[in-house]
Amino acid sequence: MNEPLPIDARTSPSTVWMVEHLKGDDLVAWRMADLPGRRSAEERNLIEPFPFGWYVVCYSDELAVGEVKPVRYFARELVVWRGEDGKARVLDAYCRHFGAHMGHGGRVVGNDLECQFHAWTYDGTSAVTGIPYAKTIPLQAKRANCVPSWPVVERNGLVWVWYHPEGKPPKWEIDT
Repeated sequence: MNEPLPIDARTSPSTVWMVEHLKGDDLVAWRMADLPGRRSAEERNLIEPFPFGWYVVCYSDELAVGEVKPVRYFARELVVWRGEDGKARVLDAYCRHFGAHMGHGGRVVGNDLECQFHAWTYDGTSAVTGIPYAKTIPLQAKRANCVPSWPVVERNGLVWVWYHPEGKPPKWEIDT
């Protein structure tokens, strides 16, 4: 038996009654229907596909020390890991060296993320911290955001990532 849809201040009872009786293609058609008289996204100042703000990427207890997880947010592949210091970090998932997806096979070394193919290591700011076969790290790889990183905080048992389409820093903190 289907559970009734939750009703709250955002949902009118007539909408809930109608939606809980729709199934399959009828439900999809209702969700995708044009709303007559609705202003366009540009007119409502919604030019970006995702609004800036804090987004939950996982529960804190789902990410153990030394664990690496692939996630997909903001139409991008990301990698989440927890270093030995217990801090969660997030980077774009692809290694700058040859483009390996570090969420599948990457490992945590100390607090850094190590690419599974050539063992390049990245810190939480995404600067390359080690190349095992090189005497020095190239200047371009040493700079922060060699691979884009994401501001991360843990609050209320959740790992949150800040998104801004222009990469601007967080505009507010998350309450505890």
